[in-house]
Amino acid sequence: MRINKDDSILIIGGGLSGLFTALALQHEGYESVKLLHKDQELNWPETPVQLGAHLFPLLTAFGLVDELKKLGTPWTQGGFKAKNGKEVQNLDLDRISNMVGFKPHLIPASTLLKLIKERLKPGTLQGKADFISYTQNEKQIQAHFLDGNSETHEFMIGADGENSRVRLQMLGEVSPKTEDLITWESVIEKSSLPEELLGTLEEPCLDYVGPGQRVSILPMKEGKIGVAFTLKSTGPVDPRQAKEQLQASFSDWPQPVPEVVDKIWPASLVPRVHKDRDLSKQVFRERVMLVGYAAQPIMPFLGMEDSFEIESAVTLVNQLNAQPKKVEKALQAYEKRMRTRASIYHRAGRRYANWLSVTQPVRYTLRNVLFQYLPERTTTAPFYKINLGK
Repeated sequence: MRINKDDSILIIGGGLSGLFTALALQHEGYESVKLLHKDQELNWPETPVQLGAHLFPLLTAFGLVDELKKLGTPWTQGGFKAKNGKEVQNLDLDRISNMVGFKPHLIPASTLLKLIKERLKPGTLQGKADFISYTQNEKQIQAHFLDGNSETHEFMIGADGENSRVRLQMLGEVSPKTEDLITWESVIEKSSLPEELLGTLEEPCLDYVGPGQRVSILPMKEGKIGVAFTLKSTGPVDPRQAKEQLQASFSDWPQPVPEVVDKIWPASLVPRVHKDRDLSKQVFRERVMLVGYAAQPIMPFLGMEDSFEIESAVTLVNQLNAQPKKVEKALQAYEKRMRTRASIYHRAGRRYANWLSVTQPVRYTLRNVLFQYLPERTTTAPFYKINLGK
């Protein structure tokens, strides 16, 4: 099986991995790329995406680096503080920038996704297409949608996230082992906070960790502050009641945490459930392939999981472009590379989830002491592996 530059390629999912896959394909000269999103309106959130340093050399070819550096906020500092405000550990960001030439950056999801969309050919991204299933033969694939319509293409790429319908049909249901943690993300205006607290927000990527809880405060450009609250999941939570839950959980934390919670607009809260699934052994089947979270539903780890979406998209297109006459071999190489990379993200996410799940006071104190005195690279080694592209 081979892939030609004029073959019709359908991408399911208008998120980060779908958009970037479309961009990478068009950049390599594929002429017939269609990206379908299930909603009519593309309401991307303002919550921050964290781009690993290792992505910037990859993004140079797409002419995005200067724009990302202009619109994004570099990590000049990063680390953890205990609930009482005492420093637990710092991240050596200079080590990363010295080796890669870049630092990790924060950028609002809506800004990043619009930036990618603007570089797509007109008409590539289309909405209101709720994918439900597919059928395929030796030469084509047919995608079927909720409204009864179907489309025929040479290839299809599932980029429809961790609850992927494409992956469900390809591999069957994979139930998570645990769903113990949930993260609520939002963005607030810096100007909404009392002036006396603004000095506490000058440190980018400030993380407070408590017993079974974590707060990330991420100052960005244009007076925005990204915030993320991770806590034990108690079952389905109505987003309209999430703010009340956060106020109850973080009211006794040091400032600026309670004030930040108070300034959140409830409708802006976006949930992300930490679902611990085993990595997928297969990410393609004949003319259907998976990318991003649809390929490997990795656990969250210091925001680096967003980087996997882009890394996966670029790797897939690079392999297809390198071996267009041997698609199966190209996809096997892609599968092997991304499983290796995903395992780094995933193990780190599991370890981080276990670390956050500590609630017993003695174990919580011991955890903080260990992190304070163990060598930094021992406890946060995956962060460096991800950002160095190893």
